[in-house]
Amino acid sequence: MCTKLELEKSSDYHKYVTTIRDHMLSYYKERGVEWVESEKLDNYKKCDLFILRDGEELGFIMFLEQDNEFYLSELHIHEKFQSRGYGSQALQWALKHAAGLGFDALKVRVFSNNPAYRLYLRNGFRFDKKSPHTDQLAVSTHNK
Repeated sequence: MCTKLELEKSSDYHKYVTTIRDHMLSYYKERGVEWVESEKLDNYKKCDLFILRDGEELGFIMFLEQDNEFYLSELHIHEKFQSRGYGSQALQWALKHAAGLGFDALKVRVFSNNPAYRLYLRNGFRFDKKSPHTDQLAVSTHNK
């Protein structure tokens, strides 16, 4: 089980976009969506990137403010640290972070067959709307 999650701001987008590609490419291919590395890198560089640590690197989390809404762009826990509570702890931190920035909700777009979908639901996210290839989930930042 996790102990104390620490977050460290980073700008090493290339490394983490490569990790995202390696884990998400099958979802893109399944839906006929092209992964264009240079475009993805440019888009992710618009996000705030934090490395998750508990003595060693556990994964990373990215946020994006878009159209006066706050999005969890990516949450990745390295496989060997999954199912230890780090994802839930990162989501609780994300909610506090969004609230501290003045946002009423935290939103995420996720493929419906991604195992992370269940993690989000367990942590209070609810279906908000259908996007072209993903579901958008949202959770209130109040009372968190």
